[in-house]
Amino acid sequence: MAATPSEITAELLIRFPGSKEPTVVGTVTIPVRFEPAEDGSVNVTPDLSVFARIAKAAEES
Repeated sequence: MAATPSEITAELLIRFPGSKEPTVVGTVTIPVRFEPAEDGSVNVTPDLSVFARIAKAAEES
């Protein structure tokens, strides 16, 4: 059985005004929590507070 990841990494995209395609501005690592559901499936819950930290850093730069 494969190990359960504790985070996912995704590209952070921004679409600038007038642009048709988004621009990759970096990557973001999002912590996730896996919890078994009553029906035997698994619920995946991302910790979206990481985006608040990104917004704060963008405001400060």
